[in-house]
Amino acid sequence: MHVRSQDGFSLAELLIAMAIMLLISGAATSALLKMTSTQATIWNRTQMHSGIRGATEVLQQEVGQAGRATLPAAVTLGQAVTAAGSATVSVTSSSSPVTSGMFVGEKLLIDSACFDTVSPCTSRQETVQLTAVTSTQITAVFANTHAIAAPVSVLGGFSSGIVPPSITNGSTGTVLKLFGDINADGNMVYIEYSCVIPTGGVGSLYRNSMAWNAGSKTFATASQILLSNIVANQNNTACFT
Repeated sequence: MHVRSQDGFSLAELLIAMAIMLLISGAATSALLKMTSTQATIWNRTQMHSGIRGATEVLQQEVGQAGRATLPAAVTLGQAVTAAGSATVSVTSSSSPVTSGMFVGEKLLIDSACFDTVSPCTSRQETVQLTAVTSTQITAVFANTHAIAAPVSVLGGFSSGIVPPSITNGSTGTVLKLFGDINADGNMVYIEYSCVIPTGGVGSLYRNSMAWNAGSKTFATASQILLSNIVANQNNTACFT
């Protein structure tokens, strides 16, 4: 019988096949790398927009709360006011100290609820301005008498909740200062937003919060960065206006 030889690919056919496979695999690899790069760019932009959105939402919420005055807990008179005029009376509260949130010059509403069934509640309501405050007592000039356990509250707020640049140590183009019951939890705080960008470099937006009556200001650290990798605005426009 005639036996046919089993010939393989010729060298030319092998080179052509390898060239075709290299072209196909190169195109596939290039497309994969481009897709990976595109996904990384989209992810970075998504993260950037998410960070900016979060920072602006926090800033918007806290600016809206700036200037809100409050007391951390319900406060009542610990003793009766028996006569009109200047008087020092104790107050009771679940906060410690009981006069937390009170300061000289603050205006308090006394008798904001009615306990008297004989005369109308509004006949005893009044707003007094504090002239002295201790850990358990307040001093003010009263126009009316008030029974023990009469409620004490704060109404209104501060017009300068966002500290204007016109006053000493006020806000600037790179530092935004505000205070009040920012977190709506009954505690007044002082907050600084600092936009720190080195000339021609990349900087960060810091948020520094502390008690409104802290003895000294703490400086912002890396843990208080609200937004990083920021650059100067066009035409060097200030961060805050």
